[in-house]
This record gives sequence, C-alpha cells and structure tokens, in this order.
Amino acid sequence: MSKTLTIILIVLALILIAYNTTLVDFNNPLEGNSTIALIGIVAALCAIVLLLIFLASKKYRRKLTRISFLPQWLPLYLVEPEDGPIPIPA
Repeated sequence: MSKTLTIILIVLALILIAYNTTLVDFNNPLEGNSTIALIGIVAALCAIVLLLIFLASKKYRRKLTRISFLPQWLPLYLVEPEDGPIPIPA
C-alpha cells in the first residue's frame, strides 16, 4: 500500500468522524442513532491509529533496509546475520 493511499484513507476516516459527530445527540449520546454514531467515531479513530502504525513501520523498515543493504522485498525475519544484530547508528 502506497503512502498516498494511506493518507487518503486517513482523510476519509477523518471525514467519517466529522459526519458521525453531526449525528450524535449530545443530550442522549447512548440512545438510538447516537450509539451507532459513537461506534462509527471509535472505529474511525481505530482505523487512523492502525494506519499511522503502518506508516511508522514502513518508515522504520525503509531506514533499516537502507542501513543493512537488504532488498526491500526480503522479509526481515528470514535474515539471520552471522555477526549478530545489525548495528543501527544513532
């Protein structure tokens, strides 16, 4: 998944949060359609958190791959360096 698609999904989740916020009846937030809107808000927030974790892991993977000169497609769990863990400069 590209970075552009991830950002588009985050923006869509923010739009869903804004829309669901308009559906919440703040006098009775746990009754009727307000409950469904609150569930939608929480689900969109979870999606945003997961997408941000995904972006951070891709960024870390890119940095680790650049340091260790591994091909991008090679899963890191298949690599067992002979000299121990790959040193990461500070």
